[in-house]
Amino acid sequence: MRIAYDQSPVSTSNRTPEMPLDRQVRYATGIQHKLDEDIILGAAYTYLDAGEAKINQCNTLSVDLVGEYNTNEIHFAGANINWRF
Repeated sequence: MRIAYDQSPVSTSNRTPEMPLDRQVRYATGIQHKLDEDIILGAAYTYLDAGEAKINQCNTLSVDLVGEYNTNEIHFAGANINWRF
């Protein structure tokens, strides 16, 4: 299992709804299973908690965009096969 932490890449005033990242905490795990000498199967899962991602922006149309994301998370899953031939 792996755990990672990253600070917010942007300030609240520069955050946009297209990429609403705040501080990020990632939890990841994976497994591998060797079927035989030539085939290995693998799977991995990562959960990303991207924080509240508060937004406080004024765009060129003078319209304020203010808010936050209550659920700001991403789930990643992957599988692989290594086959030697």
